[in-house]
Amino acid sequence: MKKPLRVLIVEDEFVTALDISDALHKSGFEVVKCVNTYEKAIECIEKKNPDFLILDIILNGSKSGIDIANYLTDQHQIPFIFLTSSTDERIFGHALKSSPGAYLIKPFTREELHASITLAVHNFHEKNRISQNADGKMSEDFIEICDNQKPLRLYFNEIAYAKSDHVYMELNTSYGQSYLLRSTMDALLQKLSENFCRIHRSYIVNCKHIREVKKNKLKVLNTELPIGKQYAHCLESKM
Repeated sequence: MKKPLRVLIVEDEFVTALDISDALHKSGFEVVKCVNTYEKAIECIEKKNPDFLILDIILNGSKSGIDIANYLTDQHQIPFIFLTSSTDERIFGHALKSSPGAYLIKPFTREELHASITLAVHNFHEKNRISQNADGKMSEDFIEICDNQKPLRLYFNEIAYAKSDHVYMELNTSYGQSYLLRSTMDALLQKLSENFCRIHRSYIVNCKHIREVKKNKLKVLNTELPIGKQYAHCLESKM
């Protein structure tokens, strides 16, 4: 069970933005919004929490797509690619410093766009999966699941929260995809790291992905989850 990748388009040419939006829809992606300035992009990132960004380098206003990329690097972990009609090597050099997933020269085909996004997302999450312990050895903080009858390693830092669904647990990731694991709440908690906490009879959360905590609920990514009274002490001990 997979959710479509939620994409924010940052493009100052209206017709081009519409073309990109149409291409994304046809490729099975969800378009969060199309914006044309740095300020609008930052606002949308904070409010909508997209899974992916398509950034035109040259934008309306004093700040560019590269500035947005630098903001993503400093404040968030969201993959992105650059679009540009410029072949200026100086601009290309500045863009590469922010480590984009791809760099597409306009015009490009829908197939090229789809391939670039798919590769950028794959490489981004493969890179994030490789964490190291203090002694420099590779960490094995993952659980084995099946996705379309294929084995998949789901790393703990990718799991934002888990929801009980009868005899299954629905694992919701930070990049917008969900997977089903046949397990009880207690059995899953025993496998997960100390960053996880049960907050309700139906929910487990990764405390590293909590964005806001209120009296009886919290926000993980853009999802509000209830906090059960009997589990509040666990959350308090983790925060």
